[in-house]
Amino acid sequence: MQMQTLKKENEELKEQLKHQGSVIRHHQAFMERVDAKERSCNLIIMGVKENDDQEADSDAVKVQEILEVVGAQSTVVKSVRRMGTKESNKNRAMLIECSTTEERNRIVEAARGLSAEQLSGVRLKKDAHPSVRAEWRRLFQVKKEEEKKAENVGARIRVDLRKRQVLRNDQVIDSWCNQLF
Repeated sequence: MQMQTLKKENEELKEQLKHQGSVIRHHQAFMERVDAKERSCNLIIMGVKENDDQEADSDAVKVQEILEVVGAQSTVVKSVRRMGTKESNKNRAMLIECSTTEERNRIVEAARGLSAEQLSGVRLKKDAHPSVRAEWRRLFQVKKEEEKKAENVGARIRVDLRKRQVLRNDQVIDSWCNQLF
């Protein structure tokens, strides 16, 4: 009799755990959508030199110059700020809030068509959640480690950006892992 009670309680706990897992996954998906919406107008600009006596006005001027090279209007920018803490001999990335997602996408696409010389070493990309950046970093680290292995000499190691996979001679060796916030 006691064994049946324990089995029943165990089954009930399993069902509760299964339900809680479903609730957590649903909540996680919701939080990811909220975060993506908040970041949808953000643009990250890296490689812009930072002076010791730098003021926010000069960053705004530099952003205007970059947007002119890209062919965008400076009116699409709502705010400009540096990210992270200031360190000597290090250029912090700039977070640019554009007026719309479409404007941000136009700027990124236009920048892709320009050479590094035209942009003076400046790189532009869409903003992403830190867990997404960490997963991209992990995939590229896997690629780098695979290239160093002796058994992979002569093999074609690459990252498929669309499928989010690391491939060795077109065989999947690692792929994207969704990480919780």
